Amino acid sequence: MKPTIKKALTLSDLFAPDAEHATINLILRADTQGSLEALKGVIAKESAFTDEVDIQIMLDAVGAPTGNLTCSLPAPPMPPS
Repeated sequence: MKPTIKKALTLSDLFAPDAEHATINLILRADTQGSLEALKGVIAKESAFTDEVDIQIMLDAVGAPTGNLTCSLPAPPMPPS
């Protein structure tokens, strides 16, 4: 049985006119809690103006970025082929 190869999702796919709905997954990292809350507030406010794209904050944290930041994240869902 051959494995199924799925096409990777590109920015063109996200913003294509025929794309009905897309989700953008974000990882936010800020130097202070206040900065993090401000970023989340702006993202929530701006995402409320559109129904075309959902913005999902996968992880938010305060501090310097580290290499093992993504270790605790679930694998993203594969786009439909």
